[in-house]
Amino acid sequence: MEELAIQPCDGLIILIMRVRDPDRREQVVDRLTDIGADRVAQNAFELSTADWDAGLWDDEVEWFSDLLELTRDSLIVWRFTANSFVRFTIGEGG
Repeated sequence: MEELAIQPCDGLIILIMRVRDPDRREQVVDRLTDIGADRVAQNAFELSTADWDAGLWDDEVEWFSDLLELTRDSLIVWRFTANSFVRFTIGEGG
């Protein structure tokens, strides 16, 4: 088994996608890919916002919120900053 080096986690975001509608799911995957996320499992993505300008991540959260509004779909998000993290859900399905 290959040993992975410890990486700094400031700006790391991990998302779990719980989107049932195929068209909406495709939109989420396309958007995540466009913003540089790596798909690490069928419904799991990771990306780093460490070098993003202030406010850009908030714009993405708003975009996903608008897409998932009034649905039962959701994204579960872990956002790591410095020595802590916050977990939250975008959408109603959480």
